[in-house]
Amino acid sequence: MVVGKASESSEATDQLVDFTDTRKSQKPSLKTDLRAGTYDILSFTTGCRLKKRAIDAAEEKALLDETGDFTLDTRHVLDEIFNRVDLDGDGKLSRDEFNYFQSLTSDEECDDETWEIIKENFEVTQLNKLTRKGFYDLHKETVKDEQGGVRELWDTLQAMGYSKALQLDEAWPFEFDVYCEEGKPDLSVSGCEGEDRKLGAAVVASVTHHSDRTPVKGHAGLVFHKFSGDSRLTLAVENLESEVVSVMIDCTGSTNTVSHHSSLKYTAEVLPQETQIAHHLMPDDWKKSWKPKWTVRV
Repeated sequence: MVVGKASESSEATDQLVDFTDTRKSQKPSLKTDLRAGTYDILSFTTGCRLKKRAIDAAEEKALLDETGDFTLDTRHVLDEIFNRVDLDGDGKLSRDEFNYFQSLTSDEECDDETWEIIKENFEVTQLNKLTRKGFYDLHKETVKDEQGGVRELWDTLQAMGYSKALQLDEAWPFEFDVYCEEGKPDLSVSGCEGEDRKLGAAVVASVTHHSDRTPVKGHAGLVFHKFSGDSRLTLAVENLESEVVSVMIDCTGSTNTVSHHSSLKYTAEVLPQETQIAHHLMPDDWKKSWKPKWTVRV
């Protein structure tokens, strides 16, 4: 999703510009016209496929071998993490890229003091970029630390989406390419702070601005939205009334359908003057017929 950023001097809010709704060579793609300015590119998943694990029942895999060195599985995972945060793919981590890693794993920024410590104690290039070896050694020191130890490394791995079995099941790495017919865009990572709110607003806008709108029978202040995309169907309820309204959207009559909720029956508590996503729906099996159905009850 592409969101135009409002200027700091403006009272306007960030606005959804466009979003991916088509596929080219089986890949989501978007072509749009952008005026000069600053834009956020936000990644979005419905949550129908990628869900938080209910419970991590597996026993923790050993991260260290008998010699105290990383196991092959641990090295493989650290390699994957390094590649995921090496955003420009040059095989090294700049300060911005390491800061991105920090924001994902600890909710902390990499301040000047922290970066100086890293440069002094771990391998960096002449351009002050952290090498893969330096990244390994940093985590070896974490394991040796009496206050952190293996537990702190586990916290890092789990924050990056790995289970106790070292399976990546709560994250989905992806790449995107940006092309311009004129000019050259300047791309940078803006971090994760506030992105949930911004993405939530963009998803709602993608539905309400492009949906089939119908009033809820018997409730003039309630509007039901249905958005049909290339790979998803999204249902939402807009509350124009002055009080909170409970609306149940029941999709249990659907065939071959999965929701981002654990159940196809969901009750939304919609605040006044707000819109809430009720269901993102997708086929459970893309090779079979898909027939979503729903009823709405206030």
